Amino acid sequence: MGLDSKTIATIDGCGRIAYKNGGVYVGQYMNSKPHGLGRMTFPHGAVYDGHWNRGMMHGQGRFTWKDGRVYEGNFKDKEKHGKGIMWRADGSVWYDGDYKDGHPDGYGTLNYPNGAVYIGEWKGGKRHGNGTYRYKNGFVYSGAWADDKKNGKGMMTCTNKEVFIGEWFDNKRHGEGTYRFADGTVFKGRWVDDENWSLSSLLTSKRKSAAASHDTQDVNQSQGPAAKRPHVLEPDEDHIKWKDLMIPQDQEQQEPSPTDKTNNTALPPKASGNALTPSRPGTP
Repeated sequence: MGLDSKTIATIDGCGRIAYKNGGVYVGQYMNSKPHGLGRMTFPHGAVYDGHWNRGMMHGQGRFTWKDGRVYEGNFKDKEKHGKGIMWRADGSVWYDGDYKDGHPDGYGTLNYPNGAVYIGEWKGGKRHGNGTYRYKNGFVYSGAWADDKKNGKGMMTCTNKEVFIGEWFDNKRHGEGTYRFADGTVFKGRWVDDENWSLSSLLTSKRKSAAASHDTQDVNQSQGPAAKRPHVLEPDEDHIKWKDLMIPQDQEQQEPSPTDKTNNTALPPKASGNALTPSRPGTP
């Protein structure tokens, strides 16, 4: 996304601005504030390359944290807003999708540190709407979410092919549902707070029958969510600390004195035709 005509019309200089707090800006400015295209090196070690509007990151840009984390995408009033990708310090993709006011909002994919993956809808940094969560142990939940929890109608598929389809409330089966065992047996009933005593009795009977026939394989297969509550199977790192993905708030710069500003300094690299050239973390 290039600079619009209104922004270009208000640019009144191009150069280097050194701030009293240690920050340094190189690029276009207006009234001694970043405006247009430029690079800011913050006192905390982070670097932003991209578009500015009256002193705030606004438009297409790339923000690199001191520890190596990178966000590349759209900004609005200094917050991540629109399409963007967040990388970890090791170069792996953390989140790829929509943002609003600094948080995932819309549709996106989050790769959890423990290997789990969520693909679906977000609201205010929380899983909200329809989405699919692939657990690190191979289980898959696909269905409705609200306030970062399984809420509404959804399906849990276990690695042994046992499946539960029904209503959920705060990560627990709660309401009408259907449970299908790996051998094709189907049970329909009502769950309350993740419990269904009739199903538990059926499961106990199946295990006794399997044990009597020495069919240990059948016993081992009945270890899906009927035998163990799904919420116990939640990943250890199920929640992301969104503060780690937020732009540091100490980006506000002190107004420079007239002697702090040097005009006619070359624009930072990666600026071509008023647009950024996207690149993966760690590349020049």
